[in-house]
Amino acid sequence: MFRFRMLILVVLVSCGDITVNERTPLTPGESLSSGDIAVVLGADWQGTTGSISMIPLDSPSSVVANLEITHSDAVVRSFGGLIYVVNRKGADNIQVIDPIDFSTISQISTGLGTNPQDLVAVSKTKAYVTLYEPEENQSTDLSVDDLVILNPETGLIEKTIDLTLYTGDDGERFARASSLLLMGSKLYVAVQDLPRDLALQPDQPGKLVKVDTTTDEVEGALVLDCWDPFDITSSDRLGKIYIACADFFDLNSPYGGVEVVDLETFQSEGILLSDESFGGWIGGIEVGDHYGFVIVGLSDYSENRLVRFSLDDPKNLKTLYESSSYLPEVAIDPRGEVLICDRDPDKNGIVFIDPESAEVIAGPISVGFPPASVTFVERKR
Repeated sequence: MFRFRMLILVVLVSCGDITVNERTPLTPGESLSSGDIAVVLGADWQGTTGSISMIPLDSPSSVVANLEITHSDAVVRSFGGLIYVVNRKGADNIQVIDPIDFSTISQISTGLGTNPQDLVAVSKTKAYVTLYEPEENQSTDLSVDDLVILNPETGLIEKTIDLTLYTGDDGERFARASSLLLMGSKLYVAVQDLPRDLALQPDQPGKLVKVDTTTDEVEGALVLDCWDPFDITSSDRLGKIYIACADFFDLNSPYGGVEVVDLETFQSEGILLSDESFGGWIGGIEVGDHYGFVIVGLSDYSENRLVRFSLDDPKNLKTLYESSSYLPEVAIDPRGEVLICDRDPDKNGIVFIDPESAEVIAGPISVGFPPASVTFVERKR
């Protein structure tokens, strides 16, 4: 399922457990999403396929669209010079793409029905993947759980971690692991702790689980003030984690908004900004040196906004961008410009925004399919 549970998606038959092209994959280095090319995943969410496109950051109009096919419900990540596509419900696999020619190196099954959500790769042979519905696994040859550790080179799942141990003991213990954040050797996992029936409202606060990537052991679990956490990011300057919580898109609830966790103490500082203060339910979040950027959907679904808040003066809010359509993701490129995926049929493209002036620098830049996710890689010549 896509993070926003209200979306109804057409599913695609899963690929096999692993298919590997006869080629030598690139060797990832540091696990950082940086580069001079924006890699955009586009999908209409109504069909069965999406695609990968490329936008040079120094020449955004020189877009190259439809370089590789993906699933229709997917997000794109990049680590160490490789592109990773998390193909979600209905495809249930991780697709590894070579940025030299945008060909698929491998597709690794996470188990049919498991609905992978996010990925962090720490090396060429080790990646962490959250599974939203591991209990639905129909691949009898795969043993899975809420967090799986797989080897992108061999396609093997080498370890699983059960996160239900950190959920509320309410008779229905489903972690619903969603977003991942890597800070040094520590991996932070957003645990939504939702009922089996995903149409029901949350009945437990969210959790944040910390995993040591050197030992693959859980170091701690924090009960959050907010409910339904699905996107997390961080500020290196302040040593803080910022967690976006939707709480079933209910503005009457006190549990939606942006919560802050101190990295050093691993303690919550509470909900910094409520969804009510933003004037709508909270979507994706990203943080730069001085500002945070939050996608906000109005309660009547008539409009979606990108709202900026100051990290040093959080009550200072400014709307940078508005759209009549759903905005699935926000990203900050290596130059500090903010990219937004605008799915409005009249715009349908990636928009580059100056974070200070709120001026549109470039775009909307069409990539064919409506944009759904974006990451960055170095240009390969």
